[in-house]
Amino acid sequence: MNLFIQLNDKGATIVQVIPLDARVAYGRRVVELRDGWVAKQ
Repeated sequence: MNLFIQLNDKGATIVQVIPLDARVAYGRRVVELRDGWVAKQ
């Protein structure tokens, strides 16, 4: 996660597809999908 944070601080876009859990706290923007549709931004 630290590597992702460092890359994002330098301007890289990081996309992770993960189950909703503690790692979501690292995100600056979280988009929740349900059944393939955006449920929450």
